[in-house]
Amino acid sequence: MQEVISAVVIDDKISDINGISLALCQAGISSLPIHYQKDATATKNVCKKVGATSPRIIITDIQLQQSGRDPSSTDLALVASFVFEITKDLTGPYIVLAWTTRSNHVEKLSDTIEKLCKAKSANRPLFIGAIDKSDCKSDDDANVYIADKILVKFQEHLKSDKQIRALLNWEKGVMSAAHRAVNSIISVPNGTLASTLYQLGIQSVGKDNLNGHESTAINNAISNILYDELGQESLNTYSKDIWKDALDVNAPKVSEEAKHQLNSILHFDMLPKEDIVFPGDVFICQDLVPFFSKFTNTSECGKQLKQFIDNLIPRDEKQLRSIRDKVKSATNAEGKKSANKKFREKYEKPRLIIRDQSHFVFLEISPACDFSNNKRQLKPFALGLITPSKAIDGVFKATPTTDVLRCKIKWNDIDYTLMVSAKYQIQLSEQYVMKAAEDNLFTNRFRMRDSLLQSWVQSIAQYNSRIGTISFQ
Repeated sequence: MQEVISAVVIDDKISDINGISLALCQAGISSLPIHYQKDATATKNVCKKVGATSPRIIITDIQLQQSGRDPSSTDLALVASFVFEITKDLTGPYIVLAWTTRSNHVEKLSDTIEKLCKAKSANRPLFIGAIDKSDCKSDDDANVYIADKILVKFQEHLKSDKQIRALLNWEKGVMSAAHRAVNSIISVPNGTLASTLYQLGIQSVGKDNLNGHESTAINNAISNILYDELGQESLNTYSKDIWKDALDVNAPKVSEEAKHQLNSILHFDMLPKEDIVFPGDVFICQDLVPFFSKFTNTSECGKQLKQFIDNLIPRDEKQLRSIRDKVKSATNAEGKKSANKKFREKYEKPRLIIRDQSHFVFLEISPACDFSNNKRQLKPFALGLITPSKAIDGVFKATPTTDVLRCKIKWNDIDYTLMVSAKYQIQLSEQYVMKAAEDNLFTNRFRMRDSLLQSWVQSIAQYNSRIGTISFQ
């Protein structure tokens, strides 16, 4: 039962709800009871509230109307509507266990739930299983339910879905780790809890940055404690065994789409609007001209922008010349058509995507100590570009270099490549940045996590601190 945190129990008989809830409680599983009393609207409202807990298991009676030997279409639609209300905001896996002795009942219920989920664009259940109430009771007392017997189908399914089992175990481990993290904070000696939390906040963002950003500061600080507790959780024998089992697979090739998604999960946070600039903040800008034009005339500004983009996404001149030569050398209509098509696909189409769908980016690269102590009135930014990855192929390359850092990410559900140049940096005041955001000069924002940020900051620093030598050999 180590993978189960809580279970929803839906029934019209209060005696069954109490019996099942007691059995789950004795197994260390929280019960979320929903008593159906012939009022669908009221029950749906309860289901919505229960859904806020993101349950993974729903145990439900299949005949809430008591309409006869077999569940009617009304019964099935009613159960499906309750399942939908509970899970409509749940994007992860969940399982439905239905009380019935006949497999065709489950098939009908599964079909009803599937149709409703498809119509509502909702998350489908991972598994729908049938359980018999009589099989879930004690051999000695017909009024006593046994949790192991209730959840046997759930456990059987997890045995065949090793990765889901491991993730659900980790999910439960996070809760345990969070409890221990809170306990460790409360147990700090020689001070009040208020003083401890205040000091954690200051250490996270600095005294000057704390006012107005207390929740962000505490979240950052406690996350470090939680991470340590999770490390301890991973050392227990059960966790080791199930993760060893879950990862016992032939290493699959990672698709391009998966690379973008995984990088986004690991290295970036999508942020709500904030009025403070943190290290790692990535601001999206539609046009660099307002920045470059402050230092030079319009003509020179255009040249600088072209050079900036060419530095980030260089053209393979050899390949471009080869494609153009084929267009020129084509001797017949069919050959010229084919050569022109390749030219458009390999050069013209990507060029237009880069021109029309790319966005300039500003990556904040302050050292953590400067941010916490508010030492710099001007924030350092490295400039870059975020471009649809589909354009970076063929003639336009994204080959790693010492002065350009690149990462594939998913942003606004589109695969992009984020590129930052070590050559181009600018310093702006926090007030200017916030005003630019208000004026929509900066249109979006996300944050690069330390897992990638520190590596990029180090690479930028190394590039700009290199010693250049000119000599005749």
